[in-house]
Amino acid sequence: MPPRRSDHNERILREKLTQAIARAIQLRGLTQQQAASRMGVDQPTISGLLRGKRQFTADRLVHFLTMLGYDVHVSVDPTDVSRRGLVKFVTGQTGATDQN
Repeated sequence: MPPRRSDHNERILREKLTQAIARAIQLRGLTQQQAASRMGVDQPTISGLLRGKRQFTADRLVHFLTMLGYDVHVSVDPTDVSRRGLVKFVTGQTGATDQN
C-alpha cells in the first residue's frame, strides 16, 4: 500500500523542522550541550536528532525551535478548488520555499 499523502507531508514537515533546528544551532554558534540545555533535553538526544536517529513530532520540533529563540509561523490559505492544497515550508533566513 503506498504511503498516504498526509504521512508524506508530516515526514517532510518533520525533516524541514529538523533542518531548521540544525541551522539554528549552527547560526547561534551553540555546542550540542548548549543547545540541549536550551531545549530541555540531554546532549545524546540532540545528537540523535541531528543524525536522524531520533524522531519527534512536529509539535515537539516547533517547541525546540522556540526554545532556541525562533518564531514559528503557520499560515493557512485557500486554494483553487480544482486542485489539492500544497504544504509549504518557508525559512526566514533565506526566504527559500519548499513545496510538497
